[in-house]
Amino acid sequence: MKRLFYLGVLAVSLSFAIGGSVAFAQSCSMCRTVAGAQSEKARKALNAGVILLLVPPVTIMGAILILLIRAKESSHVVQEDFVTSSRRS
Repeated sequence: MKRLFYLGVLAVSLSFAIGGSVAFAQSCSMCRTVAGAQSEKARKALNAGVILLLVPPVTIMGAILILLIRAKESSHVVQEDFVTSSRRS
């Protein structure tokens, strides 16, 4: 069951990675022109801003993933306790 879960996660990740390349190619030509015409300092500031805006969604998704993994692990412990206690009776 665990193997199937990891295989599903891998399949979804690959589909996003492959499908994402099309989305990256559709940048606004006006934005690209303006960003390219900026000074080096402005380009570095723009790159830092993009990375800064990327941190919250990645953190939120990481927290959700950790909570789901912990919930799944705790449900296995509860099921094992239930099985062992029913065998004793």
